Amino acid sequence: MQTLNYLLIEQTPGHKTLTKHAGLISGKKITEKTQTRGLEEALQYIQELHQYLKTGDMSWEKKTNHMKIEIKESIYSAGIKNTDTKLCTYLEGLMQGILNQATDERWEIIETRCSAQGSDRCTFHGKKLP
Repeated sequence: MQTLNYLLIEQTPGHKTLTKHAGLISGKKITEKTQTRGLEEALQYIQELHQYLKTGDMSWEKKTNHMKIEIKESIYSAGIKNTDTKLCTYLEGLMQGILNQATDERWEIIETRCSAQGSDRCTFHGKKLP
C-alpha cells in the first residue's frame, strides 16, 4: 500500500512542507507528554520509539552542533527502490520537533539519503540553528 501511495502522489513542495510540519507538531506534542529533556535523552527516546513501533532501526552520531542519524528499514521507504524522491519527510519533522522541544533549541533535520533512492539506509543530518 505504501508503494502505491508514492506512485500516485507527486511530492510537491507544498506536500513536503505540510508533511514535515505535521511531523514537527507530532514531535513537540509527544515530547511534552513524555517530558523528555536534553539532547541525549531525546535521541535515545527517538531510537526507542522506532524500536517500539517497528518503524526502523535507528543509530546516531552526534557532535556539539550537528549530528548524523541513520535509519535502516524505514517504514516510509522500505521496499521502494530507485525513486527520485526522499520519502521520510514526516520523520524529518518528527525528529526535529522532538529535538526542539526537548532541548529548548532550534534544530533542523534534513534527509540527505533515502533507501527509496537506492541507498541501504536513510540518512539524516541535523544541525543546531543560531
